[in-house]
Amino acid sequence: RTTTRDETPDAPLFTIYPATLQRVKIAFLSAGNGVGIEAFEFQDPGYKSPGLEYEYNRGGVFHVALTAADPEGVARKCLEMGGRQIGGTVDVGEGKALYLQDPWGTAIEELSCSLEASVANTS
Repeated sequence: RTTTRDETPDAPLFTIYPATLQRVKIAFLSAGNGVGIEAFEFQDPGYKSPGLEYEYNRGGVFHVALTAADPEGVARKCLEMGGRQIGGTVDVGEGKALYLQDPWGTAIEELSCSLEASVANTS
């Protein structure tokens, strides 16, 4: 859903973030046990493009790993949207993996198999 400061000025989101934030799109994913993920797309103002160098050792979240039937297809879509691939595609366990950086600098590991299968029989 998209939320704007004009429509909901007292929303907790606009209390947490500075007055410069005017519009944000939010998606929520929740599991049955209450564990959840929130994804934010700051639209006004939008994200600034990250530097060209991927900073794997910066503070904060290093990356997120997701399973996709076609990691190379996800990579093509990411590239079309302004992202980039970090390194090459590698064999892991029973599948393939690759790292992407979305247009906002988030590192995403795409796996063609489950996490458990990707680490099976590896050292």
